[in-house]
Amino acid sequence: MGKVELKKLDTSEVELSGEIATADFMAHWPTVLADFKSQLNVAGFRPGHTPDKIALERLGEPAILTEMAERAISDLYPELIKNHQLEPIGPPEVALTKLAKDNPLGFTLKVAVRPEFNLPDHKPLAEQVAKDQPLPTEVTEEELNQTIDNIRRSRVKPASADELKPDLPELSDDFVKTLGDFKSVDDFKSQLKTNMLAEKISEARDKRRLLIIQTLGEQAAVPLPPVLVKKEQEKMLAEMRGQIEHMGLTFTDYLSHLKKTEADLKSDWENEAKKRVMFGLVASHLAEKYELKPAPEQVAKEMDQLMVRLPETAGQTSPDRLRAYVENVLTNNLVMNFIDPDQPGDQLSTVTK
Repeated sequence: MGKVELKKLDTSEVELSGEIATADFMAHWPTVLADFKSQLNVAGFRPGHTPDKIALERLGEPAILTEMAERAISDLYPELIKNHQLEPIGPPEVALTKLAKDNPLGFTLKVAVRPEFNLPDHKPLAEQVAKDQPLPTEVTEEELNQTIDNIRRSRVKPASADELKPDLPELSDDFVKTLGDFKSVDDFKSQLKTNMLAEKISEARDKRRLLIIQTLGEQAAVPLPPVLVKKEQEKMLAEMRGQIEHMGLTFTDYLSHLKKTEADLKSDWENEAKKRVMFGLVASHLAEKYELKPAPEQVAKEMDQLMVRLPETAGQTSPDRLRAYVENVLTNNLVMNFIDPDQPGDQLSTVTK
C-alpha cells in the first residue's frame, strides 16, 4: 500500500485518498478471473475451463478489474480504519481514481465517522427544565368525566340505520363491575383517577427528558452526519410500510392515496429524523461518559421476555442483533433516568413498550 492521505470534511466525514501498489492489486487477477470463469457457460468447454482469452472476450476486462478493485479495497479498509483510528458509522462511499491492468489502483473513500462534541453539564439544565415543567399532581374532574364518558361510549353497540343513536349505559355499580375488578362506582373512579395521574406523570416525564436531551444537543451543536439522517429516514419508511401491510393494504396503494412518493415522505420526515439522530448521539455520549450499561442478567431477562411477547419477530432476528437492540433500549432508559433530577441512576430499567 502506498501513502494514504486523510482529509477531514464537514458533517463528520473523512476522505481517504491513495493508491494500492500494482503487485497487491494484480494479486487478485487470478482468483477473480477463475471465479468469473466458473460461472461462464461457453459451448465446448466445461464451466471453469474456458481459456482465458475467450473468457476475457466474453466478460470484458473492465468487469474483471472492477471486481478486483472491490476486493482489494475491502481487504485494505479494516487496516485503514485501524491505522487512522476511525470510528465509522456507515459503509464507505468508494470512488476509483485509477483503474488499469498492471498499474496501481487509485481510490478515494468517503467515510462517515462518529462525530466529536462536548456536552455541557446536564445537571443545571435538567434542574431548570424540571422547575419550568413540574410533573402533574392531579387529575381534574373534567378530565375524569371525559374519560368515563369515552369508556361508556366504547361499550355502546353501533346503531343500525333504522335506529336512533343509543343512550350511553348508566354509570352504576353493576356497569363498572363489567369493566374490571371494581366494587362500586366510587372505587372505579378512584382507581381510574390513580391510573390517569400515573399516565399523565409518565407522559410529562418523558416529554421533559426528551427536552433535556434535545437542549443538550443544541447547546453542544452536535453535528448530524447525513448518512445517519438518511438511515433514520429509511428506518421510518420501513416502519410505516410494515404498519400499512400489517393492516392488509399495499404500500403502493397507500402512497397513491396520499398522492406522495417515498421520497416525499422521507423529505417530510427529515426534521424528525434529525431529532432521532441527535437523541441517539447524545444518549450514546452520556452512556459512555458516565459508564451507564445494563447488567448482563437484565439483558438476558429482557431478551427472554421479547421472545414470549413477540415470538415471530424475535425468532426471525439473529441473537446478536436481538441482544444489540435490547442493550440499546436498556441503555437509553438508563440515560433517561440518569438525567432526570427526580429519578436518577435507575440501573434496572426495562424495555419500554
